[in-house]
Amino acid sequence: MKHISAEAIKQGILLTELEKEQAEKQPIWDTLAVEDQIFVNGFGHGNNNVFTGDSETPVFTSAECDILAGRIVYLLSCLTANGLGPAIIDAGGMAYGGYNIAWTWGANNINSDPYTDWYAEAYYRGTNEFPIALIQGETVARARDRCIAEYNRWIEIWETERADDSAAAAIIKFLIHDRDGLTVLGYLEATLRTEPPESVVLSIESEPIPAPVTLDGVPITLPWTGEVPGGVHIIETPWIFQRDTTYYAFRHWENGSTKFRRAMWLDKDTSLKATFEETVAHNITVTSEPSEIEFAFDGERYTTPYSELREDGVYTIKFPLQFLRN
Repeated sequence: MKHISAEAIKQGILLTELEKEQAEKQPIWDTLAVEDQIFVNGFGHGNNNVFTGDSETPVFTSAECDILAGRIVYLLSCLTANGLGPAIIDAGGMAYGGYNIAWTWGANNINSDPYTDWYAEAYYRGTNEFPIALIQGETVARARDRCIAEYNRWIEIWETERADDSAAAAIIKFLIHDRDGLTVLGYLEATLRTEPPESVVLSIESEPIPAPVTLDGVPITLPWTGEVPGGVHIIETPWIFQRDTTYYAFRHWENGSTKFRRAMWLDKDTSLKATFEETVAHNITVTSEPSEIEFAFDGERYTTPYSELREDGVYTIKFPLQFLRN
């Protein structure tokens, strides 16, 4: 990471670095909320739906990544392109870069600077070309192309200058593996200096009937079309709503997402559609004595008294066995 940081300092870019015990969810989310950086460059561990720091506790997940709305994100870890990357874009991320494979590298000494390590240098110079290109003012698309070109440069070096090394074949194999696993999503013309357009036209439809939603916290009724400022917007549908004597439950957006809260980066005229389905629902009320007790409803935390419309089905409610109140 220090080589990426050095380039940012060289380019005069304001830099915030969180590492070791600070590379955890709360410090990272708090920093993003306060300082509002446009670029998030992460180096850690991952799987299809989770990115972590060295402690391997989740920082961003497919279910919790809304803080990345309006940002360019590059995650050097395993597998996040398979689930978390698309979720970041669905949550309003401007662009995402990462890997759909288990990112693999080799080294003589894993504790040394990889740029001075005979084996590790190729892997780290390859992947670091992506954030360095962005820092130098390139678009996401150009950063991808430069990253691939840097991988190719090192593949050629190991095929020629270093071909006599007994590990050459393995080094080449995994450079190709990493190169081909690079994935970019979202607005590929974005740069670290991207400004949203002054305005765009947003059209939102609903089926099979008109539906109440909120746009940036303001109630509207679908179908709806209007001019909005470019940038990040948040649309939230109800889980269930009633029309006359019939209940309707939200099912999915036109892109297949089933999240009722949708954050988007709007850089052009955009059309969306929310699909609802007729259902059976009941009003569920949970109270306690005393009141204001936190409980879990299907894993989500609420406080009594609580009342909400829910679909017909089986739910799990858990209260604490004991609690302390000042």
